[in-house]
Amino acid sequence: MDYMSYGEIARELGKDFVRYKVGFETHAPPSLHTKTLRRVGDEVEERHVLALHRMVQQLQYDPVVHGRKAVYATFDSIFKDGAYSWGRIVMVYVFAARLAKYCRTRGRDKIVVEDLGRYAGDYVAYHLKHWIEEQGGWVDHFCETFRTQPRASHSYIAITTVIALCLACMIALRHM
Repeated sequence: MDYMSYGEIARELGKDFVRYKVGFETHAPPSLHTKTLRRVGDEVEERHVLALHRMVQQLQYDPVVHGRKAVYATFDSIFKDGAYSWGRIVMVYVFAARLAKYCRTRGRDKIVVEDLGRYAGDYVAYHLKHWIEEQGGWVDHFCETFRTQPRASHSYIAITTVIALCLACMIALRHM
Protein backbone atom coordinates (compact mmCIF):
# COMPACT_ATOMS: atom_id res chain seq x y z
CA MET A 1 0.00 0.00 0.00
CA ASP A 2 1.12 3.58 -0.62
CA TYR A 3 2.55 5.49 2.37
CA MET A 4 -0.67 7.51 2.62
CA SER A 5 -4.03 5.75 2.43
CA TYR A 6 -5.75 5.65 -0.95
CA GLY A 7 -8.39 8.06 0.33
CA GLU A 8 -5.80 10.52 1.64
CA ILE A 9 -4.04 10.48 -1.71
CA ALA A 10 -7.33 10.97 -3.58
CA ARG A 11 -8.11 13.98 -1.40
CA GLU A 12 -4.59 15.39 -1.75
CA LEU A 13 -4.92 15.10 -5.54
CA GLY A 14 -8.26 16.93 -5.53
CA LYS A 15 -6.98 19.77 -3.40
CA ASP A 16 -3.65 20.11 -5.20
CA PHE A 17 -4.89 19.77 -8.78
CA VAL A 18 -7.82 22.17 -8.54
CA ARG A 19 -5.74 24.76 -6.68
CA TYR A 20 -2.92 24.30 -9.23
CA LYS A 21 -5.23 24.79 -12.21
CA VAL A 22 -6.77 28.01 -10.86
CA GLY A 23 -3.36 29.40 -9.93
CA PHE A 24 -3.46 29.02 -6.14
CA GLU A 25 -0.62 26.45 -6.10
CA THR A 26 2.66 27.75 -7.41
CA HIS A 27 5.03 25.40 -5.61
CA ALA A 28 6.40 22.13 -6.93
CA PRO A 29 4.08 19.13 -6.62
CA PRO A 30 4.34 17.65 -3.11
CA SER A 31 4.40 14.01 -4.26
CA LEU A 32 4.90 11.72 -7.24
CA HIS A 33 1.14 11.20 -7.66
CA THR A 34 0.40 14.97 -7.64
CA LYS A 35 3.22 15.52 -10.13
CA THR A 36 1.79 12.79 -12.37
CA LEU A 37 -1.76 14.17 -12.18
CA ARG A 38 -0.60 17.69 -12.96
CA ARG A 39 1.27 16.47 -16.05
CA VAL A 40 -1.43 14.14 -17.36
CA GLY A 41 -4.25 16.54 -16.44
CA ASP A 42 -2.48 19.35 -18.29
CA GLU A 43 -2.17 17.12 -21.37
CA VAL A 44 -5.86 16.19 -21.29
CA GLU A 45 -6.96 19.78 -20.79
CA GLU A 46 -4.58 21.08 -23.45
CA ARG A 47 -5.88 18.67 -26.07
CA HIS A 48 -9.54 19.15 -25.21
CA VAL A 49 -9.81 22.71 -23.95
CA LEU A 50 -12.74 23.63 -26.20
CA ALA A 51 -14.79 20.52 -25.42
CA LEU A 52 -14.21 20.97 -21.69
CA HIS A 53 -15.10 24.65 -21.92
CA ARG A 54 -18.36 23.85 -23.72
CA MET A 55 -19.31 21.18 -21.21
CA VAL A 56 -18.76 23.48 -18.25
CA GLN A 57 -20.66 26.30 -19.99
CA GLN A 58 -23.59 23.96 -20.68
CA LEU A 59 -23.74 22.87 -17.06
CA GLN A 60 -24.02 26.52 -15.92
CA TYR A 61 -22.98 25.46 -12.45
CA ASP A 62 -24.00 27.67 -9.57
CA PRO A 63 -22.41 26.43 -6.33
CA VAL A 64 -25.17 27.93 -4.19
CA VAL A 65 -27.97 26.29 -6.16
CA HIS A 66 -26.32 23.07 -7.34
CA GLY A 67 -23.57 22.38 -4.80
CA ARG A 68 -22.10 18.92 -4.46
CA LYS A 69 -25.17 17.22 -5.97
CA ALA A 70 -24.60 18.42 -9.55
CA VAL A 71 -20.88 17.74 -9.39
CA TYR A 72 -21.43 14.21 -8.07
CA ALA A 73 -24.11 13.58 -10.71
CA THR A 74 -21.57 14.41 -13.39
CA PHE A 75 -18.94 12.19 -11.77
CA ASP A 76 -21.47 9.35 -11.42
CA SER A 77 -22.26 9.63 -15.11
CA ILE A 78 -18.59 9.20 -16.04
CA PHE A 79 -18.71 5.72 -14.51
CA LYS A 80 -22.35 4.91 -15.28
CA ASP A 81 -21.40 2.24 -17.80
CA GLY A 82 -19.43 0.39 -15.10
CA ALA A 83 -16.11 0.93 -16.84
CA TYR A 84 -13.23 2.22 -14.73
CA SER A 85 -9.84 3.47 -15.82
CA TRP A 86 -7.13 5.82 -14.67
CA GLY A 87 -8.12 8.08 -17.55
CA ARG A 88 -11.64 8.44 -16.22
CA ILE A 89 -10.30 9.15 -12.75
CA VAL A 90 -8.06 11.85 -14.22
CA MET A 91 -11.18 13.30 -15.86
CA VAL A 92 -12.86 13.65 -12.45
CA TYR A 93 -10.05 15.97 -11.39
CA VAL A 94 -9.82 17.78 -14.73
CA PHE A 95 -13.55 18.46 -14.75
CA ALA A 96 -13.50 19.74 -11.15
CA ALA A 97 -10.64 22.08 -12.06
CA ARG A 98 -12.43 23.38 -15.16
CA LEU A 99 -15.53 23.97 -13.07
CA ALA A 100 -13.42 25.84 -10.51
CA LYS A 101 -12.01 28.08 -13.28
CA TYR A 102 -15.56 28.72 -14.49
CA CYS A 103 -16.64 29.73 -10.99
CA ARG A 104 -13.62 31.99 -10.54
CA THR A 105 -14.43 33.86 -13.76
CA ARG A 106 -17.91 34.46 -12.37
CA GLY A 107 -16.60 36.06 -9.21
CA ARG A 108 -16.98 33.11 -6.87
CA ASP A 109 -14.66 33.15 -3.90
CA LYS A 110 -11.80 30.87 -2.96
CA ILE A 111 -14.10 28.68 -0.86
CA VAL A 112 -15.87 27.44 -4.01
CA VAL A 113 -12.51 26.40 -5.48
CA GLU A 114 -11.64 24.56 -2.27
CA ASP A 115 -15.06 22.87 -2.27
CA LEU A 116 -14.64 21.61 -5.83
CA GLY A 117 -11.21 20.16 -5.05
CA ARG A 118 -12.69 18.48 -1.99
CA TYR A 119 -15.65 17.12 -3.99
CA ALA A 120 -13.31 15.49 -6.52
CA GLY A 121 -11.05 14.05 -3.84
CA ASP A 122 -13.92 12.79 -1.70
CA TYR A 123 -15.66 11.25 -4.69
CA VAL A 124 -12.58 9.32 -5.76
CA ALA A 125 -11.75 8.36 -2.16
CA TYR A 126 -15.21 7.02 -1.47
CA HIS A 127 -16.49 5.67 -4.80
CA LEU A 128 -13.31 4.43 -6.46
CA LYS A 129 -11.19 3.27 -3.51
CA HIS A 130 -11.74 -0.44 -4.14
CA TRP A 131 -10.92 -0.20 -7.83
CA ILE A 132 -7.74 1.74 -7.03
CA GLU A 133 -6.74 -0.90 -4.47
CA GLU A 134 -7.36 -3.67 -7.02
CA GLN A 135 -5.08 -1.93 -9.51
CA GLY A 136 -2.21 -1.68 -7.04
CA GLY A 137 -2.64 1.88 -5.82
CA TRP A 138 -1.63 5.35 -6.80
CA VAL A 139 2.15 5.02 -6.89
CA ASP A 140 2.46 1.41 -7.96
CA HIS A 141 -0.08 1.64 -10.76
CA PHE A 142 -1.34 5.18 -11.48
CA CYS A 143 2.10 6.77 -11.61
CA GLU A 144 3.60 3.79 -13.38
CA THR A 145 0.81 3.69 -15.98
CA PHE A 146 1.41 7.27 -17.02
CA ARG A 147 5.18 7.07 -16.68
CA THR A 148 5.49 4.22 -19.15
CA GLN A 149 2.81 5.10 -21.68
CA PRO A 150 3.90 7.11 -24.71
CA ARG A 151 2.23 10.47 -25.16
CA ALA A 152 0.07 9.08 -27.99
CA SER A 153 -1.53 6.65 -25.51
CA HIS A 154 -2.37 9.59 -23.27
CA SER A 155 -4.18 11.13 -26.23
CA TYR A 156 -6.31 8.01 -26.65
CA ILE A 157 -7.11 7.95 -22.94
CA ALA A 158 -8.00 11.63 -23.08
CA ILE A 159 -10.31 11.19 -26.07
CA THR A 160 -12.24 8.35 -24.45
CA THR A 161 -12.53 10.16 -21.15
CA VAL A 162 -13.65 13.41 -22.77
CA ILE A 163 -16.34 11.49 -24.63
CA ALA A 164 -17.40 9.91 -21.33
CA LEU A 165 -17.49 13.33 -19.71
CA CYS A 166 -19.60 14.79 -22.54
CA LEU A 167 -22.14 12.05 -21.98
CA ALA A 168 -21.93 12.57 -18.22
CA CYS A 169 -22.68 16.27 -18.53
CA MET A 170 -25.66 15.64 -20.77
CA ILE A 171 -27.06 13.10 -18.30
CA ALA A 172 -26.40 15.38 -15.32
CA LEU A 173 -28.14 18.29 -17.07
CA ARG A 174 -31.25 16.19 -17.62
CA HIS A 175 -31.45 15.37 -13.91
CA MET A 176 -31.10 18.91 -12.57
